This record gives sequence, structure tokens and C-alpha cells, in this order.
Amino acid sequence: MRNRFTPVSRWIPENAIEIVHPDGLGVVYSYTDKNGKILAVAYTGKAMKSAWHYSFSCKDIETAKQRRADRIKEYFTGLEMHRDAQAQYKAERAKPHDFKVGEIIVNSWGYDQTNIDFYEIVKVSASYVWLREIGSSVKETGFMSGDTWPKRGAYLNDEITQHKADARGYVNFEYGCGRRYEVGKTEHCSWYA
Repeated sequence: MRNRFTPVSRWIPENAIEIVHPDGLGVVYSYTDKNGKILAVAYTGKAMKSAWHYSFSCKDIETAKQRRADRIKEYFTGLEMHRDAQAQYKAERAKPHDFKVGEIIVNSWGYDQTNIDFYEIVKVSASYVWLREIGSSVKETGFMSGDTWPKRGAYLNDEITQHKADARGYVNFEYGCGRRYEVGKTEHCSWYA
């Protein structure tokens, strides 16, 4: 029985040809089994669990080899696209936000109900906003649901909290993710009991 602290290693087939992505994003082990089947097993990055393990069966062995080569090329292209998308996402998040003091942030959260909290921005820096919670008005529009909107300047308490903000217009909260409130628009809310 294997101890849960025993390091796991990658399974590498016997006599496999190692094909490594030029940037080290992944590796594929290309091999033929004892029955002549054309196979390949792929690993992403430093993962110990394979991303895929395929058998390429065709009547013609050259067609099977070509399918394997195409699958490996497709896999490496997918890894590159994922890497590029991650880099773009990180670059976008690293840009400074454009929130201004006095703007209102709305945070929608909840499981069995939709809670809506409103906050006024009282201070900003390149990456953060400081918020103070404000009250709201609610108009019931259905069974245990309605529309709500903020009451600017109606602070609920003296507490000011710091939150990470990004260029995409989002503010991080412990529960949910806030966004800029559109003036004049109501937000749907619901409650339970």
C-alpha cells in the first residue's frame, strides 16, 4: 500500500519518444505498444497526472501516426493559447482602475436569496478603493422580491473598508464581487422569511 506522503511520479511508457513543447508547457510521450497500437500520453507543465492518453487506431498505420502527430500539435497549440490568455488576463488585472471618490459600488450576493449592498467610494489608490456602506430603498415587486436602489450619503455606520479593484470595473468582497452602480437603475433583490 502506498503511503500518502510517497511522491508520485509520471508514468512513462517503455521505449517512448519524448516530445517536449519548446517553451516547456507540456510533454508528450509517443509510443507503440507490443500489439502495434499507436499511442501517446500527454502531461501539462509539471503535472503528475496525464492530461490525456489516447490510442490512434486506423486501418492504415501511417494514418494513425498522422492522427497522433495532429493531436500532439493541437495539444501544444491549446497550451500556448491558454498561456497567452492567462498573460492577457493578468495584464488586464494589473492595470489601474478608474473608480472615483463619490461613485457607488453595488455588491450582489447570497444563496437562497439575492442580497444587495451599496457602498460609496470615500478614497482611491491605483489598486484599491475604500468603501463606506450606505442604506437603500426597496420596492416590493413580487413574492419576497423587489427592486432596490441606493440612498447616497445615508451611511449605515462609520466603518470604512479597503477592497482590491481592477481595470475591468470589479471590486473584491468577501462575499461576491462588486461593480459600479448605474445611476437611476434598480437592482433586483429577494429575501427569505
